[in-house]
Amino acid sequence: MPTYQYDLNQLDEFVELIDRSIEELSAHRDGAKATVASIGEHYSGTAATAFTQSHDRWQASLQQHLDTLQAHRVFVADARANYAEAQRKNVEMLG
Repeated sequence: MPTYQYDLNQLDEFVELIDRSIEELSAHRDGAKATVASIGEHYSGTAATAFTQSHDRWQASLQQHLDTLQAHRVFVADARANYAEAQRKNVEMLG
């Protein structure tokens, strides 16, 4: 019979790492957005438009990465919960 091993603490740490990454990336995104908004008040013309468009693409790309990280976080947290439940049931059944 195959045996499976998993480290619930390590999964918890990984979820926390993903949470910190999401927080840090979100803070950088928000800071960049505020900086670009303040620059936009004093900057106009073709170069300003190109800069704003480039920044908007960067923001959209970063948001996609954040969405992917959030989905991965849900996956890992669900796996952790499932492993914890399996462990609980194994102890319940087998002692």
